[in-house]
Amino acid sequence: MRGLASLALSLVVLALAFVLTACGPAATSTNTPRLTSGGPTPTATPVPTATPVSTPTPTLTPPPVPTPTPTPTATPTPVPTPTPRPTPTPLPTATPTPVPIVSSMATPEPIPTPVPTPTATATLAPTPRPVPTPTLTRIPTATATREPTPTPLSARTLPGLAIMAPSPSIPAYDRSAWSDWIDADGDCQDTRQEVLIAESLVPVTFVSGGQCQVSLGRWVDPYTGNVFTDPSALDIDHMVPLKNAYISGGYAWDSSHKRAYANDLSYPDHLIAVSASANRSKGSSGPESWKPPRQEYWCTYAVDWVSIKAAWGLSATQTEWATLLQMFTMCPFRVVLDSSGTGIVTPTPLPPTPTLSPPAGPTARCKDGTYSYSKTRSGTCSGHGGVAEWYR
Repeated sequence: MRGLASLALSLVVLALAFVLTACGPAATSTNTPRLTSGGPTPTATPVPTATPVSTPTPTLTPPPVPTPTPTPTATPTPVPTPTPRPTPTPLPTATPTPVPIVSSMATPEPIPTPVPTPTATATLAPTPRPVPTPTLTRIPTATATREPTPTPLSARTLPGLAIMAPSPSIPAYDRSAWSDWIDADGDCQDTRQEVLIAESLVPVTFVSGGQCQVSLGRWVDPYTGNVFTDPSALDIDHMVPLKNAYISGGYAWDSSHKRAYANDLSYPDHLIAVSASANRSKGSSGPESWKPPRQEYWCTYAVDWVSIKAAWGLSATQTEWATLLQMFTMCPFRVVLDSSGTGIVTPTPLPPTPTLSPPAGPTARCKDGTYSYSKTRSGTCSGHGGVAEWYR
């Protein structure tokens, strides 16, 4: 800048010097008037020609003056450049990326944002207050629900059974010693037909020719839940099978006692109509070996089993009894046993069967307790289990 200014100044000086030199000889020529004898010659006035309008030659002056003017414009631009240079020096210490975000230097204002945190703590303070209140409400509700639950469970008392293993010395089981279906009331409907009629959900239809044999009805097998309309698909099952009753004490019964057990209709579930497949799957098993497929029936099954055995003075094995106690847990009522809940009672021997004196005239006593008056031995007691004792 200083060089340009000095150059411009020197050019001005040179221009002035040039003007002065140009004006000097003209002035000297005008100051020496020539005197001629012929009088004033106005020709000397060409002095004006000496007006070298070349003085406008200061056309040289314009170049120096305008040229320096752009230079000052260059001077302001470098001035801002030094100012940002100090700013980057602190910026490396705080993440270099915010260099363009110089305004972020002023953003320390987010510092007030933590101020809401105390307000949050203030809101948290009341929240624990409702926490104890729900606990207080839950406690009474829980106690209220637990207390009434046992109340609807009515208690049912069942007799205990004698717990013992089957005697190894008992005779072999013989199914023929147990009576087949009989017509106890003489209405032409034997025990099987009586059960089918009693357990059908709809009025039964009989085979033509009387009301002795059922042909149609509607039955639900309690073991499986299956529905049947054809009685030929059903078996009449002894809840406590004949063989199980035999090894549990029935081996000591006489034929009439066995006949009564085989055809007992006094207890509703002593004999039940079930699917033939379920009955044959059960066989002579006790609950420790076989239980109905429908668990909903386990309670009824166990209660019936114990009730029937107790009514007929039959015993149970230890595993059998443990299984029955498990099945009682399926009941909607509490089972109370009359032997301190153990089920172990002193076995009471069956009273001896009284010896009946035969009526006058019979030729034999049948195995089912009836008497025969046949005059010949051929066919005597047929249909009654055979002859138990001949009189003549």
